[in-house]
Amino acid sequence: MLSRHGLIGKDTDLTRYGGVLSPHEGTRRAANVNGGAPMGAYAYDTSNVTGITGTVRQVRWGKNGERAYVTILGGTRTTAAVHQLNLSAPYDLASRSNPSKSVVVGDYFTNCVTVAFNDAGTKMYVGGYNGTNATDERLIEFDLSTAWELDSAVAQVRKLYIGGDETTPRGFTFKSDGTRLYVIGTTGDDINQYTLSTAWDITSAGASTTRALVPLVAALTTPTSLVFKDDGTKCYVLNSGNDVIYQFSLGTAWDVSGTFTYDNVSLTTTTQEANPNGIFIGNSGADLYVHGTTGDNIVRYTMSTAWDLSTATFTSESTGTGDASPTGLFFRDNGAVVYAAGTAANTIRTYALGTAWNTASTLTFEDAVGPFFGGDLWDVFIGDSGTKLYWIDDARDCIFQATLGTAWDVSSVEGMAMNASLVRYDSILLVDGGTKLIAADNSASLSRYTLSTAGRLHTAGARDQDVSMGVGNITGIDISGDGRKLYAVGVNNYDVFRFTLSPPFSLTGATLDGKITPAGDLGTGQTPDFSGVSINPDATHIEVWPSTNATLAFHRYRLRF
Repeated sequence: MLSRHGLIGKDTDLTRYGGVLSPHEGTRRAANVNGGAPMGAYAYDTSNVTGITGTVRQVRWGKNGERAYVTILGGTRTTAAVHQLNLSAPYDLASRSNPSKSVVVGDYFTNCVTVAFNDAGTKMYVGGYNGTNATDERLIEFDLSTAWELDSAVAQVRKLYIGGDETTPRGFTFKSDGTRLYVIGTTGDDINQYTLSTAWDITSAGASTTRALVPLVAALTTPTSLVFKDDGTKCYVLNSGNDVIYQFSLGTAWDVSGTFTYDNVSLTTTTQEANPNGIFIGNSGADLYVHGTTGDNIVRYTMSTAWDLSTATFTSESTGTGDASPTGLFFRDNGAVVYAAGTAANTIRTYALGTAWNTASTLTFEDAVGPFFGGDLWDVFIGDSGTKLYWIDDARDCIFQATLGTAWDVSSVEGMAMNASLVRYDSILLVDGGTKLIAADNSASLSRYTLSTAGRLHTAGARDQDVSMGVGNITGIDISGDGRKLYAVGVNNYDVFRFTLSPPFSLTGATLDGKITPAGDLGTGQTPDFSGVSINPDATHIEVWPSTNATLAFHRYRLRF
């Protein structure tokens, strides 16, 4: 077996930490491709990933090694990101230049951890977690109109940050043609109105205009939900603080910035629902529905004169909707399905109604979809003829938009691997032509999911493999192109593990066939945690990154064998 040598980097940014000097950088290259070299024979150096601010968690190669993509943990909505580096020498970070191209993902998860691409570089997948305790996070799928270039990335799940206007958002709705969005919350006690230049696309929203509510009704200090009459001439606002729904008239349909007057008409829900959070009006304005925490059910009122709150009378109460903290409520346009949101389970629950608009009988449960990003799900809306799903997340002060592959079916939400339900995503790989998703979640096991449509996260089925690798908690993985060798790093040790997979891309039956133990190279006083690992195509270079050591937060380690 070859003896270990050190190496001197070719760039002034490279610093040698240990080993014996060698005049030949390539001395420890593998004897054969696909990870066949002995793991104990390697050379070592380290480099600082300069020009990017933040804690580096992982680096992925792309475009045949001409690109490197760096995930920055961040910790905030503006700093959690994926950054692009251009490499003049493939797979050599010392040859990098920074084109200042990045994708900020902090509105999805405030800690960005892992990134992966499809083979063509036209799809990017990003994962992470929110806060210090991960709570069932999701992966996000991006389309790249120019392969491998992050400035062309567009998220499948779109977002609108509304924290600048309302830091405690509770409810929202749209104009019937999708060209206006209305948001209500308890911080500003007002309605924020946004005009969308592209109907139903929240990313096209312009600056907001506001309608203060307290000057019109002094008690309206805790507004949590709003709906409009179908012609936009009336607005109904729920105030959760006193369990009252108020009715307003608009001088110009759908424009809250114009004449907006209180009709001196209200409805108190205390007798039926003392803790209301959401309202909905359906059945051509004949029925008003209230969703709240007193009974975790749907209270129905009938208006003898459509859209006239003064004619509302209590009709019925439904069975529970399955969430201890129900918040939002929405009905399908034909009244045959009701969608109930809540912050306890952070899911959207779907129920079928035997008779359209009639919630009096037992609700027939169909599905519970979510959590989406482990935040606080306060309201839900389905628009554009049932093809777009929207939800409001109070934890992130965002409204999110996703496409439904099947109209009105929230389980068909695109852009996320809804069936791949892990507590957190520390490392992901799309392999075998994009038909397999392999994920590490800081546990001893790796998970595998099969995608029925290559590269599309929403087609991932239930987990088909869950295998303990026997090497501690794994936070970083990479795999050879032929799917026969898998490399893993993790917490509480400095080792880089290599497994043989047979058959290729299958975790079942994986066998450990070698490891690198570089503790002596890394120096003293470092936390023994690695968060990422990447290999070049012939597996002659293995690069790993530390997870928690603040003094080396921008460093990565190159292990060659």
